[in-house]
Amino acid sequence: MTQRRSSSGVTAFLAFSCFSAFLGAVCFGWSTGVINNPKASIVRLINESTAAHYGVQLTAYTADVLFSVVVSMFAVGGMIGALVSGYWAERLGRRNGMLVNSGVGVVAALLMSVAKPAGSFEMLIIGRLLIGFCSALYTGLVPIYLAEIAPRQLRGGIGVLKQLGVVTGLLLSQALSIQQALGGPQLWPILFAIAGLPSVLQLACLPACLETPRHLLLTRHDEAAARSALCQLRGVDKGDSEDKSIDEELVEIRSELDGQTGQEQRQGCSRLAAQWRPLIVGIVLHLSQQWSGINVIFYYSADLFQGVGASESAAQLATIAVGAIMVVMTLVSVPLMDRAGRRTLHLAGLAGITVASALFTVLFSVGQQQKVNGAVPAGLAGGSIASALLVVVFFAIGPGSIPWMMMSEMFPQDSRSAANAVGVLVNWLANFAVGMLFPVLLDGLGSLVFVPFTVLTAAFLALLFLRMPETKGRSIDQIVASFSRHGDRGGGSVSPEIAEPASEATVILGSTGLNSGRPGSGGSYT
Repeated sequence: MTQRRSSSGVTAFLAFSCFSAFLGAVCFGWSTGVINNPKASIVRLINESTAAHYGVQLTAYTADVLFSVVVSMFAVGGMIGALVSGYWAERLGRRNGMLVNSGVGVVAALLMSVAKPAGSFEMLIIGRLLIGFCSALYTGLVPIYLAEIAPRQLRGGIGVLKQLGVVTGLLLSQALSIQQALGGPQLWPILFAIAGLPSVLQLACLPACLETPRHLLLTRHDEAAARSALCQLRGVDKGDSEDKSIDEELVEIRSELDGQTGQEQRQGCSRLAAQWRPLIVGIVLHLSQQWSGINVIFYYSADLFQGVGASESAAQLATIAVGAIMVVMTLVSVPLMDRAGRRTLHLAGLAGITVASALFTVLFSVGQQQKVNGAVPAGLAGGSIASALLVVVFFAIGPGSIPWMMMSEMFPQDSRSAANAVGVLVNWLANFAVGMLFPVLLDGLGSLVFVPFTVLTAAFLALLFLRMPETKGRSIDQIVASFSRHGDRGGGSVSPEIAEPASEATVILGSTGLNSGRPGSGGSYT
């Protein structure tokens, strides 16, 4: 008997496949947020380990620097993973790539979870390096897999599952890492063991999933397998001769690379050099994301909130609020992307971050000057935390996800992969710099620690106001051509006569756009 697809296009097998990929994004989000609350216990392990193994008593400053190394190894692993993610996805495939990567996640979790019993902070560093590598691969593999199995009318909604998985993992890690839960001196290794749980679930689920039809047809040239995968994903009986939807989708997929030779596909890097204008815009977009100060909040929120005068328990609750805000605002931003537009949302987000971070600096500084018996007045402490949370709100509205999206929209197919590789590397390098430098900035600048981020965000806002295009309602060809015309920055509106919708092949390539690396999706969590 013929199976018909539901009106929404969602089948049980499609939902299961999406969930299996979603788990990878959860792993990335969890690993981003888990490092915050157990800092005191990790620093204690560092001190005890160096004393036992090397006979060295560390100063508080040196222990903090080593803790920043533990934090930043996540970004180092991410940079390595970002560089190989494209090759990994093509060589192993999307599904098998995630399956092998799940094994990396399990090994990383085991190393981190046994660091305390083994009395070795070095194991924690190696584990953080591996989980960063694993997370970067997930940021490349998950969105491609989701985009390539989704039916056309659901590609946007299914695509947001990656970012939703990241912020869900972030929220869960922050909630469970408080002292009253698993963040205490004895239980904190469990937090790092849980980092492997999404990978374990993937190892159980992914063997039942299929490789994406696009990879099967375009890379492996196996039309029979691609047809079989499409039938199962769409809930169509393979023997149903009346249903032509599978044939139509196969034709659609095959048309993606029509007219492009293998040699042209391999010339992505050389072609990219000729497109320096959009490349510069893309690099500034990624820097505006990472150097907005958001990772200070993600990585060091417990320290930051206690520094403005909050109690330890209040600081941990505020850290949980960061994750909750990210989840809510990520959902809010989805319908706004194609209504307000990418340029509007990103610039509004940067403007809001600039104002909120400046307000944080003022309240933080005044609070430090008006301490009574060593305590910051409650109103100033609460205002400082509220302004930091406003930074999170404005970040989630646009800068959290738009840089990844724009890198896929500003470049033609033959250089899009190379452009995304540059964006991923810049993103993770900037992430690493923040993780390493923030403790030094905090020690040197004190209550003015957010000033460098405020200044940088304002500068990025000015640059992008002049150069950032609006891609809403424009085809890829129109956006690419606009950068070639002297004086046209690609921004502004487009008249209905020329604002033709992007072809389906372009949309597919843009969404699979080889959107490798962020946590957003998020390299950072982000």
